[in-house]
Amino acid sequence: MKAGNLPKFTAVNDEEISTLPQAPFKLISEQCELYEIKKGNRVFIDKDYKIQDVIPKLHGLTGIRISSADAATKGAEIKIELEEDSQILIGYIKEKAEKWLQVPELETNAHADDRGGLAVRFKNAVTIKGCPSVDVHAFQYEKGVHELYFGTGSYLVIGVIPKNVKLEFKQGRLTSESLQTLDWLYQGEERG
Repeated sequence: MKAGNLPKFTAVNDEEISTLPQAPFKLISEQCELYEIKKGNRVFIDKDYKIQDVIPKLHGLTGIRISSADAATKGAEIKIELEEDSQILIGYIKEKAEKWLQVPELETNAHADDRGGLAVRFKNAVTIKGCPSVDVHAFQYEKGVHELYFGTGSYLVIGVIPKNVKLEFKQGRLTSESLQTLDWLYQGEERG
């Protein structure tokens, strides 16, 4: 670790390397912005948090940039129009803090998995300078206009992909970590 030799994202075959296909959508909310999921791009409108690395499957998708301050205080409201049945990829920052949106729990919210978003699809999929790592979940939405509201706390909208794309769990490998984000050392243990 002193030498800076930390795990890198690794790809096993061409299927691992290929980017997920995007589903067409229109961003209606004027307080949000579209951006490309790639190294160096900011993830929030009002913060300088930039992507340091992203797994190949997500690279190049069109994300939606929100206000971190608004999301943390009142929750981000995003209005979009989907041209087809789709999956919306949401990135949860892995830290138990009020400023970050937490994955809903069935114990406290009976409707938490109505759209299928409880399971992690891509673990440690994005690293952002100044933030803990990001796990990506997929929520199912039908064609049409939707007002997305997930509750209070900042999160990432990583992209929109077609509903028929089968997502299997993938473990990313962090490339840029601090002592606070070395989750790979403690696989199976919860961070406090």
